[in-house]
Amino acid sequence: MGYRPSFAGFELNAGSAIAGVLPASFQAAAIGSGLTLAWLAIAAVIAEGLADPLFVLKIIPGVIVAGVIAIIIATVLCAFYIGLVGAPLASLLGQRLDTRFGLALAVLSAVITAIVALAAFGLWPLFDTPDWQFALLVFAYALPAGLLYRRAVLTARQFSPFAQARA
Repeated sequence: MGYRPSFAGFELNAGSAIAGVLPASFQAAAIGSGLTLAWLAIAAVIAEGLADPLFVLKIIPGVIVAGVIAIIIATVLCAFYIGLVGAPLASLLGQRLDTRFGLALAVLSAVITAIVALAAFGLWPLFDTPDWQFALLVFAYALPAGLLYRRAVLTARQFSPFAQARA
């Protein structure tokens, strides 16, 4: 076995856990915001029927701006929860994150974090949505965040110059 500098352990454990926070939170925010906008569009069509095509063309810029703002805000929130729960968990698991146990733990921690976030909000409905719909919106962000963060950490570890080649 070759010489491994002293900071290799940091990079393969805590360093890769930190490196995966921003990409995973942005991707989870984009998925969750896309699902949220789709849910709002479906709810609007069900409530008021199909709109005039000219009206739809007029609101497209507003929908794009609202989507970008939602992605930015959701990226910050996802990064907060990933940094609070996911990063310590990924650094503690180490190489076990690459197993089925790591996958199960990533999903379980995402579900538990979503439940804690719902409890912190007290299932407060957003824009008069029923509680179950608000819970679905939270899970639309939490589950992709857990799975994508696991993948981001494993990718950061694979591309590390200190990663060992597997036979």
